[in-house]
Amino acid sequence: VSGQNAGEGLIGNPQQDQRRIYAAVRRLLAWLARRRAMVIVIDDLQWAEPALVEVIDGVLDRLRGVPVALICVARPELTETHPRWSVGRTNATTMTLEGLNTAETTTLISRLLDIDDLPPALRAQIATRSDGNPLFCEEFLRMLIEDGRVIFEAGRWRATADAASVTVPETIVALLAASIDRLSATEKRALQIASIIGERFDLSEVGTLADDPSAEALDALERKGLILEDREAGGSGAMRFKHLLVREVAYGSLSKLDRAAMHERFAGMLEAEAGDRRDEFMDILAHHTERAFSLSGELRLEPDVLVPRAKRAGLAAVEMAERAELRGESTLMERFVAVAERAAAAAGDRDLEERSAFLRIRALTVAGRFDEARPAAIAALATARATGNVERAAQIARTIAVAENFAGAEKDILPAFDLARELSVAAGDDAGVLEMDALYLNRFWGAGEFSEFIAGSVPLIEKALQTGNEAEAARIMSRASGAARLAGKLDVSRRYIDQAREIARRLGLRVLLRDLRSSDATDAWVAGDAAAALSILDEVAAEAVGDGDGLRLVTVGRRKAEVLESEGRYAEAVDAGVPALAESVRTGDRWNRSEIAGHLAVNLVRVGRLDEAEARFAEATALIRGPGDVAGVAEAAWAQAHVLAARGDNDGAEAAYRSALAVVEALEFVPLKVTLRVDFAEFLLQLKRTSEAAALLAEAERLAPPPPWNFLATRRRALASAVAAQRVP
Repeated sequence: VSGQNAGEGLIGNPQQDQRRIYAAVRRLLAWLARRRAMVIVIDDLQWAEPALVEVIDGVLDRLRGVPVALICVARPELTETHPRWSVGRTNATTMTLEGLNTAETTTLISRLLDIDDLPPALRAQIATRSDGNPLFCEEFLRMLIEDGRVIFEAGRWRATADAASVTVPETIVALLAASIDRLSATEKRALQIASIIGERFDLSEVGTLADDPSAEALDALERKGLILEDREAGGSGAMRFKHLLVREVAYGSLSKLDRAAMHERFAGMLEAEAGDRRDEFMDILAHHTERAFSLSGELRLEPDVLVPRAKRAGLAAVEMAERAELRGESTLMERFVAVAERAAAAAGDRDLEERSAFLRIRALTVAGRFDEARPAAIAALATARATGNVERAAQIARTIAVAENFAGAEKDILPAFDLARELSVAAGDDAGVLEMDALYLNRFWGAGEFSEFIAGSVPLIEKALQTGNEAEAARIMSRASGAARLAGKLDVSRRYIDQAREIARRLGLRVLLRDLRSSDATDAWVAGDAAAALSILDEVAAEAVGDGDGLRLVTVGRRKAEVLESEGRYAEAVDAGVPALAESVRTGDRWNRSEIAGHLAVNLVRVGRLDEAEARFAEATALIRGPGDVAGVAEAAWAQAHVLAARGDNDGAEAAYRSALAVVEALEFVPLKVTLRVDFAEFLLQLKRTSEAAALLAEAERLAPPPPWNFLATRRRALASAVAAQRVP
């Protein structure tokens, strides 16, 4: 149920938790499609709330390989609110439908009503003014009938002499406005009230909201075809507008003052009737409170009216922003934060202002826009500490710690962690302390000590489960699975992934599910199925675009470039690496940037763009976060080896390879260790140093875990064959 579509009655057909609905819809459609091919048609998508568009978007991405055709019909303005809708998908096509031409419109008029004696000039005028819109033709003919200019006589429709003098409205909006103005006062009022509620409404809602409810007026509206029985919703009083334009014009015919009051009244009625089920209707309440406040602000109403409406709208927007954060929907989150900020300013409410400011910082962090989040968070932390708000200070400090983890210099990371943990302890925030303890484990990740990372994760997972914090437990499991994979412990990795996915699905943790889907891509890659890995990564990227998840776009782009590189598709790897690096710069990410630049340098060498490769190598070196950034140091040396080899400096290249190997030798970066040995072996083979190359390949085979691990299998086999060929006398 969207903010504009209240549904069946105030409490009938209640909205379930959205996160579970998303998962349920996808599973249901996949199950149905396995039984038989399906065609799903969704009309007027431009009117949908962002949450509904997100559901459809997710369905589109997750139904690859099943016989489903999803047809979404929308006006062009959909691309204004969702500019990336269907962009960049291999399983989606956009078709633009033009309006009916004059001949087609004339045919439509004759098919709608076979009218004798309709003046040719009038037919031509209707065809011209309709601009190819069938609704215009239908409504204009209805108006002619209501005016008695077209009559049914002797079994046929006939135009009267008065038809020739009728004035055809300029647009469909003008036509509908004229039709609504011709209604009786009670009919028009009933239609206007229904427009406040939404596209779909219940007769009881209109009756309750109206000062003078009239069943006869509603019956008349149904007879005149402006409203219809809503058979999809069911129920004796379920109705809907015949067309969303009818609702739009009826809504526009109300004064802003009237609209604001009626939105406020409906929100109050809904909240009172919802009672302890208020959460189920929160998005509807947020819509109506926002409309009441925004319209009041536009009218510059007196503070005694504006301030209470602003506070109600602000609190509802804060709640909706917090929900959007849980789902990882940064775009939707920012929309609600903007409402809360406007409401706080109008109400002069300091607490609401501080909550909005904090949520603005969180929205930037969720979107991965760390360079914007950090300065705002640092300023907000100073304010919170100065005012003695320890709880708020702890929340902000944890946000800073997350931002420093992904975007800060190495020297700033641990102090940020320590401060955030200290403030969380002072605030008595056990969940916050647990979050920081989990984040603190990243020091082992950066150092390549993945067994230590996993060992540290175990007690934190147990603590999270014992305290009922399943979401945090699942997030720690997800990170532990990644550490296990890099250490070559695929069975441990899969066990953690399975446990985390079960919790994430049950709780509807959208961001975590996206992380786990990325893990599936990496699993497919290290198992040797590059095609499956790339397909999954494309799906995750499309979803990340919809949610505004910048950090995920960085990591997915990085992984896609690495997969393509491992397949020898170096030009494509460059094409994937360039936007990933640009997104890393845009967000302020430094967790991935040095490695992305290093891989880009290597692939530029391989496609013969040496000057660009040297620039990217320099960038990779400059972006190393510190000596603890082991992967960054090793991969920069690896990139240097490729650049020097391309310049003909074989001694320098060999030294760089050995330096890279020395950095990671005692650590657990198994894929990186294998990659370095394979590339070094290839370099030595070119120098005819066959025995040394064979020894490196043997080390790579020794390091490679047993199946399903199958990392760089094609290149390993090819180099083994090359070694054998060089050894033939």
